[in-house]
Amino acid sequence: MKSLRQKLHSIKNVLLPVILIIGLSAIGVSGWYFWSVSQSAFEFEVQDLIVLDGRDIDPEEFLLPGRNFERISVVFRNPLFRPAVGHQDVHLTLTMGMRSVEATVSLYVLTVVTEDEHEFGTVGSPPNPMGFIVNSSVLEGVPVDLRFTEEPMLLKDYPVGEHILRLTLNGEPFEVLLTVKDTTPPAAEPVDVAIKIGEAVEPEDFVKKITDASSHLPILITYYGAEPDIFGHSQTITIKIEDYYGNYSVVHANFTVKHNEDPPVITGVEEIFSNIGDTILFMQGITAYDDFGRDLTELVIVDSTDVNKDEVGIYTVRYSVVDFTGHTFEVEATVHVINITADFVNERVDGILDGIIDDEMTQLEKVQAIFSWIRSNVSYAPLDRNRPETSYEGAYLAIRARRGNYLEFSSISEIMLTRADVPNMPIDRIPGTPVRHRWNLINPDDLGWHHFDSFPSPFGVGIQKAFFTDTQADEFTHHIATLEENPMNNYYTYDPALYPEIVQ
Repeated sequence: MKSLRQKLHSIKNVLLPVILIIGLSAIGVSGWYFWSVSQSAFEFEVQDLIVLDGRDIDPEEFLLPGRNFERISVVFRNPLFRPAVGHQDVHLTLTMGMRSVEATVSLYVLTVVTEDEHEFGTVGSPPNPMGFIVNSSVLEGVPVDLRFTEEPMLLKDYPVGEHILRLTLNGEPFEVLLTVKDTTPPAAEPVDVAIKIGEAVEPEDFVKKITDASSHLPILITYYGAEPDIFGHSQTITIKIEDYYGNYSVVHANFTVKHNEDPPVITGVEEIFSNIGDTILFMQGITAYDDFGRDLTELVIVDSTDVNKDEVGIYTVRYSVVDFTGHTFEVEATVHVINITADFVNERVDGILDGIIDDEMTQLEKVQAIFSWIRSNVSYAPLDRNRPETSYEGAYLAIRARRGNYLEFSSISEIMLTRADVPNMPIDRIPGTPVRHRWNLINPDDLGWHHFDSFPSPFGVGIQKAFFTDTQADEFTHHIATLEENPMNNYYTYDPALYPEIVQ
């Protein structure tokens, strides 16, 4: 029997060769591997790089993906490499396994225009992406993918304000703030202005052909300095034209004031007849003009201090007016304050009747003569005065002024018919209607009561008959209602209960 020691020695003798063979095999395989790697093809591809200024650069960005890319490490040959703006060569060390190679690539670091300004309204093509690269000249001949993420407008179409333009450089996004401003002042041509003294002028009168980039926005036109003296003489006026954004320009224009050569005149001055106690309308029918033909009526001064409206007598009233140049015109009129009594009016009416009727006429013929005289001698006028208190006052006003409203016409008709012994009475339109009217009823020669209206009506039409029936009055009322202008459907409406039966 072998001893234990002998057995262990035998095992050692067997194991040592085996371990030696295994170790030698491992060394051989490892050496073969490293040899094969060192001897295999070192395939790689690098690329030039275009980046925006201000960001870190990883050396691996210069390596294009390809075979064995994941087994290649890349470092800057200069560990302290810092990218500079513009173009520069970058030296790299590429390592795979036990083998290293050197490579040189180009780096383009671009500076972006982060803010840009454009004058509103000026002609411009669409923004050019390359225009936002400060040092774009370094890219001459170098392909680059620089684009807008959204299609921009023409520069001239951008409104005033701030606009964000979004772009990408080889897929790397960046933004540009486009600020559109309007700093261009408006322009205008001056206009020389000549006025008649005292006429109003506005700043707009001194300019024409105003142009501005922001033409859709309001333009403010003001005097720049002294305003025109419309009562002075020749002047130079400076006008300021300012746009919405505060830009302005000034123009100078000549301003000439024409002065009156002749004094003004006052027309319509006549003798005034007024019933005692009545308010005297001194300006009724009065007008005043300067020698340019301009109305100065509002400037007329009336001196009536000598007139006593509450005492019968003959007085003097004085009118005066001064034009803008300083020329004066004065004129006087006689004022008769009278007591308009029945006898006073009847006397004057009788004088008229003596000339148009006689005792041989029938009442109907007298009616026709009275109607003709009133229509021929009294005209319609919306007199601006107090209404007459009595028919005698109304008749007197119609005789003296030869014009009047419906009250004067009905009053003169009533007094003349009465003095001619023709039965008559006044008749009124139904109260409460927007416009009042009064006319007369007559019964000449016992022919029955008929309508008598000497008023021609303000519509330019009227019944052209001395007297007419109720049917004719109704037909005329319907006719007036059909007028396109000033229609009235109640011209001859009245309350039949208040008057005698009228011939149909």
